[in-house]
Amino acid sequence: MNSNSKIIPDEVLDSSFCEKCLRYLSISPIGVHDEGGNVCGRCLERKDKIPTSTLFICDMNSVNPEDIPFSLLGHITRESLFPCINRYEGCQALLSFSEIKQHEETCRMKRHQCPCGFRGIGSQLVVHFKTVHKKFLSDTDSTFSLDMRKDFSDVFLYRVEEMLFLVRTEYVKETNQYLLDTECLGVSGNLSCRICLDLMPLWQEHLSILSDIVNVHTGTTVSITLKIDDVRICEAVRLKCDYKILIIRS
Repeated sequence: MNSNSKIIPDEVLDSSFCEKCLRYLSISPIGVHDEGGNVCGRCLERKDKIPTSTLFICDMNSVNPEDIPFSLLGHITRESLFPCINRYEGCQALLSFSEIKQHEETCRMKRHQCPCGFRGIGSQLVVHFKTVHKKFLSDTDSTFSLDMRKDFSDVFLYRVEEMLFLVRTEYVKETNQYLLDTECLGVSGNLSCRICLDLMPLWQEHLSILSDIVNVHTGTTVSITLKIDDVRICEAVRLKCDYKILIIRS
């Protein structure tokens, strides 16, 4: 990486994805899909399986602004670097446009499953949640309401730094138990984390629950099971729940 290199920011990557495979628009040629949006070079190599698209070539040796998808315009040059599509599975490579195709041929990937049935690598899962389950994707602290008059179950995708966590929340009214599972989908480096859950009924001070400090690796799951009676907030009808992951670097 030279001093002039510029890493494509997440807010650009999140809106610059292939309509067919939900991967970044980082392999040429990039096409325009008949139904709107763009198609990446990965899918255009299998163009017999997709609708006919209007093609244009993004040549990084001679960048023509007219050939660049609008979402990438102003961000892509010969010095621009894309993170690997397997970044959330631990690959830390930063790649120029011309290097990506060869890199992906050997880079290891791991698919994860959304509760709705969708399967994909972490970067695809982010786009899937952003387009299909938008209110369940969080880059900061997550806040949700727990109605204690009925059963409750939701799944959130929590993105912090270069890590993804699938957070399953469930309240079972019959047993008056609240369950919280946090699964790490991918991580690189030596990290630890702690789960912080704040339960806040309207009529008293909030209750903070901290998990133990846990060494994080792919597949690590941190579970919290809480019987509401035990924490003397059982008279509340509705709880405000604030959830966060505290990353601890060694």
